[in-house]
Amino acid sequence: MLRNLILAFAIVLVSLSAAFAADDVIEFEAKDLDGNVISSKELFKANKITMVNLWGLWCPYCVRETGELAELHKKFQAKGCGIIGIEHEPKYDEDTLNSARKFLKDEGVTYPNVLMPDGVTVLESVMGYPTSFFVDSQGKILGEPIIGAQVDKYEPTLDALLVELK
Repeated sequence: MLRNLILAFAIVLVSLSAAFAADDVIEFEAKDLDGNVISSKELFKANKITMVNLWGLWCPYCVRETGELAELHKKFQAKGCGIIGIEHEPKYDEDTLNSARKFLKDEGVTYPNVLMPDGVTVLESVMGYPTSFFVDSQGKILGEPIIGAQVDKYEPTLDALLVELK
């Protein structure tokens, strides 16, 4: 029984790692919370590394880490790193968008946030929220994503990726 459970867990891990293969590229056009269309190419090219954070208001872990992400963004901007939030809700209506705008303002978030774009396989295959990918200026995924609110891992990951890019 235990052996079967371990085997099943290993299969899930292998399938997750295949879904998030390094060298994949994240590319999309999406609307921001005000309805403006934004291109990932434009967002990514402004930074050496961009942390792409998938989150939702329905996710307590996402909500809890947002203020810390706002601080991380301020700290790492000078190093050529940025953050982009991809807000994912079961439905987008005016009440949800207003709640998201107010929440981000209250948390001091200054980095861009967009609504979940359609047709981006790597984003649609995310199994847990929040999930954070790290991409270069071309949108190429660097390393493994961080799944779950693991704020203590974001800064060392960004620092290590900056060293790798030199």
